[in-house]
Amino acid sequence: MWQSNFHYYAALSLPNGDQVGEVRLKVDWIPALRWAEFERYLKDSSIEPNSASAVIEPIWDPEGTPPYIGGAGIRLDKERAVAVSFPLSYFSAALSAASSQLIASGALSVGQEIAYRIYALADERPQPRADCGVAIVALDEPPAIETADLSSLLSEARMVSSIGGDENGNSDPADLARMPVLVPQLVLDEATALGQQVGDIETGGILVGKLLRGADGTLFSRVTAQIPVEHTAATQRSLRFTHATWASVDAAIRLRARDEIPLGWWHSHPEFCHLCSPEQRALCPLAVPLFSQADKDLHREVFQQPWSIGLLLSFLGKKQPSYDVFAWHRGQIEAVNFFILPGEARHSGVSP
Repeated sequence: MWQSNFHYYAALSLPNGDQVGEVRLKVDWIPALRWAEFERYLKDSSIEPNSASAVIEPIWDPEGTPPYIGGAGIRLDKERAVAVSFPLSYFSAALSAASSQLIASGALSVGQEIAYRIYALADERPQPRADCGVAIVALDEPPAIETADLSSLLSEARMVSSIGGDENGNSDPADLARMPVLVPQLVLDEATALGQQVGDIETGGILVGKLLRGADGTLFSRVTAQIPVEHTAATQRSLRFTHATWASVDAAIRLRARDEIPLGWWHSHPEFCHLCSPEQRALCPLAVPLFSQADKDLHREVFQQPWSIGLLLSFLGKKQPSYDVFAWHRGQIEAVNFFILPGEARHSGVSP
């Protein structure tokens, strides 16, 4: 259950200062709530998940005056301080949706540059508590967390900078606070082989493994296998899971009998670039690794757990793809660095 007595708005303007208008933002708070409860669980796993009574409230802009905000915060108990704060970037999805409505109405043009400020106004009417469906569903049955020697694993692993890193392979400093993700080379090899087999359509699979804790208390995830998905609806630009897909995945996990949990998914972006000339590829905005809005929507809908990851294979006209990992961080889906564990290549469909 959660409560918010504020509505959020964006004041939009053109670069020259002309006002475009003001729009009310429809903010999806569920990922933020899940993340806040996850952080709470990591700090104290003895607390019952359903004892939380979340309150969402604005964080006022320290360089301005109310009602303009610099982010939002979640209190998990009325008597306590803000447990987790979220930056203005958390409002990006809501702002994008509102901008699309302005484009449809003709108030904005496609590609038009705009500036914005976000503000919050209190709703004077008493607001009933909202059942967000996560109260906190993500942790009603906390996953089993085993112990493992993270230092030893990392000493053998190779770090890969996803597309969120800079040109020198360095990630944002905040990346150090994210949960490390370890993926065996074997899993990447199997996924690559499957992507090569299907050619010009997308394919994918479910990543299974375990949540682990190192000696210093660091929580990390280790992928142990990929389960190729069946009964999907796939095209050159999309992949959709069905009920039959999940039935086959559940059966595979039970047959493996290794106490694994779903950690996320992987999918490929096919090598459709080979249909274009080198000159066209050089100018194409799609000729880069891209976790698209459709990918994010699927991740948001299906892989809601705070530890869920998405592995993207981008062929981009090449036989060997690039690899990027996306994960939840403070309620947003972001590219993260990950670690590849060494191993010999096999293409058996499911790794040991």
